[in-house]
Parts: sequence; structure tokens; C-alpha cells
Amino acid sequence: MVVRRRGDPLPDRQFTIVFNDMTINILPKGPDFTATVGDRVEIVSITHGEYYHTFHLHGHRWADNRTGLLDGPEDAARVIDNKITGPADSFGFQFVAGEGAGAGAWMYHCHVQSHSDMGMAGLLLIAKPDGTVPGHGGHHGHGGASPRPPAQ
Repeated sequence: MVVRRRGDPLPDRQFTIVFNDMTINILPKGPDFTATVGDRVEIVSITHGEYYHTFHLHGHRWADNRTGLLDGPEDAARVIDNKITGPADSFGFQFVAGEGAGAGAWMYHCHVQSHSDMGMAGLLLIAKPDGTVPGHGGHHGHGGASPRPPAQ
């Protein structure tokens, strides 16, 4: 369950990533998630087990605050692309898919190299409005919400 404050922006896509010792979401390799350029994406990262993990997302950054969004040009929150989580820890953040990066197959993983090497990695597949994901063979349908069909 995600609890929000009144007025918090609602995401178009929401994904939960659970680091379970040496797996992600109980899979031998992290699941792939999909969104479309311009979607407001929310990621909730949770750590179970006894290890520390560092969540890292390629091509995208977020404000290190409650929502992941800056409140304006004067907001003093750090803008980051990775965050350490310890046992029974969690955090969530939002960003706009493809903002500053474009469509593509963007890797997320535990930034502890030995964890990533053992499969704690997956892809955030960001499609163009026509549904294709550059460098990833177009449509992709497993592991998350499908990209929205192009606007008519």
C-alpha cells in the first residue's frame, strides 16, 4: 500500500522493486518494466533480508526527498540516481519517463557489483508514443504494465 499526502501527484505507472537478499522480486533476474515517454513513473524500492543494496537507475534522476520531485528552482533537495537501502528499509520516488534521456532500454540494478553480477538487474523499457523501444526490438510485453497505445 502506498500512502500519499493530499495533493501529491499520482503516477501513470507504479512499480515495486523488492531486493530479497540476492534476488529482485523473488526472480533470478530482475523483472522488466515498461512505460511510455512522458509517463509519470513511480518506483517503490523495498529491501528484505539482511543485506544492504544500492538501487541505481540508468538515464534518470530524482530528487532525494519524499516524492522524488523538486518543488521548484529554489528546492534544496539533492538530485540523485542511486540510493542505499538497508534491511527492512524502503523509499519511493517519481520521475517523468524519458525526461532528459529519451526512449530506450534503461537498466536498473543493485549498484553493489557482486549483487548485480548475480542477477540483481532488470530493464525499464521506455517506449516512444508509437509503442517502439529503441534498441530493444520494439514492443515488449512481460514484467510490467504495457505501454499505452498511441494517441488517436
